[in-house]
Amino acid sequence: MQFKNISIRNFRVFVDEELSFSQHPERNVTVLHGQNGSGKTTVLNALRWALYGNVQYDRGTDSLPHQGRMSDLSEGEMLTVETTLEFEDDGTDYEVHREQGFQKRNDQDLEGIPGDQEVTLSKIDAPGAREEIQNPTVRLEQLMPERLSSLFLFDGE
Repeated sequence: MQFKNISIRNFRVFVDEELSFSQHPERNVTVLHGQNGSGKTTVLNALRWALYGNVQYDRGTDSLPHQGRMSDLSEGEMLTVETTLEFEDDGTDYEVHREQGFQKRNDQDLEGIPGDQEVTLSKIDAPGAREEIQNPTVRLEQLMPERLSSLFLFDGE
């Protein structure tokens, strides 16, 4: 599996970001480097959330929604957290999109009440036509089993 790009919306420190990964055949490693708190681990968790619907936090709050965007909402309003990951596996292009709404409980609430997660997985052919895959979580588990994810998705600090 080779990641192509990820789009991250309202996820932790990111309001609306897109990150492209190296596709160069000989220099295909992408390194994330930055100050503490700049979002490196959040990118890792966005990848994990896109693929498996969960995250692994070793410190700080485990809240997904962007706190600034949550603070702008009125009581009862929803904020949608989304990731879209494009990747290639064995010559086939895929796109996984995961989203989840969070409803603000009161004026001080920055975490929200989580709604149901929705996930779609599409296979994309050369002309760009999309075929939605049924049972996306099963297919994602076949492509990259979660039990092996710590070997590929890890904090190199």
